[in-house]
Amino acid sequence: MFSYIRNNFVFRSQGGFTLPELLVAMGLFLIVVTIATGAFVQSLRIQRSAVELIAVNDNANIILEQMAREIRTGTGFGSSNSNELRFLNYKDETVVYRRGETGVVERSVDGSVYEPLTASNVDVRRLAFTVSGAGGADKLQPRITVSLGISGKSPALRDVLTDVQTTISPRLIDG
Repeated sequence: MFSYIRNNFVFRSQGGFTLPELLVAMGLFLIVVTIATGAFVQSLRIQRSAVELIAVNDNANIILEQMAREIRTGTGFGSSNSNELRFLNYKDETVVYRRGETGVVERSVDGSVYEPLTASNVDVRRLAFTVSGAGGADKLQPRITVSLGISGKSPALRDVLTDVQTTISPRLIDG
């Protein structure tokens, strides 16, 4: 630091920023903050989509497990088409699983009203049943293959389709 005297006043030079330097520093700071904020907002969107996708997949697994439990104790498997499965459960009630018109998995017992099984955030795009070995004369263990295509109902997950397939063998041999 240096000082000089002019008209009996002592002036000292002090270090600092000039106005252009301050404007450049503030501009750079705003650019960095804008980029960081954009990245944070994008990561929040991705995190929400991931949480919803996990919830959709969990719901699909729950539905498949519920169907598998009932199918394992069932008999008399058949269907009028591949989108529907009809059989007798352990209480000798006629159970029907199908894909409903609104994109949900539905279940009916003894001709009652179809009740939805999937959650409201799940869009079931495909549900197919393949029954093999269900004839009583062949003495083969029946096998029911369930194919499920699901996605979320939010705009972020409309184009994401998860395919799940499982094969279930009932405990009893038909016949």
